[in-house]
Amino acid sequence: MSVKLKILFASLCSFAVTMALGLYAMSMGGQLGHVATRVFDESAVSINHVRAAQAQLIALGGTVTASRARQQADEDKVPAAPVSERQRLLAVARGAADSPPPARPAADAAPPDIAAATAAVLD
Repeated sequence: MSVKLKILFASLCSFAVTMALGLYAMSMGGQLGHVATRVFDESAVSINHVRAAQAQLIALGGTVTASRARQQADEDKVPAAPVSERQRLLAVARGAADSPPPARPAADAAPPDIAAATAAVLD
């Protein structure tokens, strides 16, 4: 076999391998495109369903919370003035009181010393 035929045969083989790899890469690219489209589309649809369910649960929770608050207010009356600031804040946290009082100015909020501040918190 001559050298010219060997070179021709090697170039034809490399051409065939290159074509096969190119076709395989094109098919894999198409499959990856379909997978990416499916992943992003399905996740967006599922997120929309989850957000709709969340909105419905929030609306339902608001009506249930309001009705429970009315029932609780009817069953046991909340004392008008809690004994201390700590008890008032706890009542606010439980939802028994309407809202905390407006914030005091910064000059009034700072206690004169640490002992007075500690005593105010512990009362």
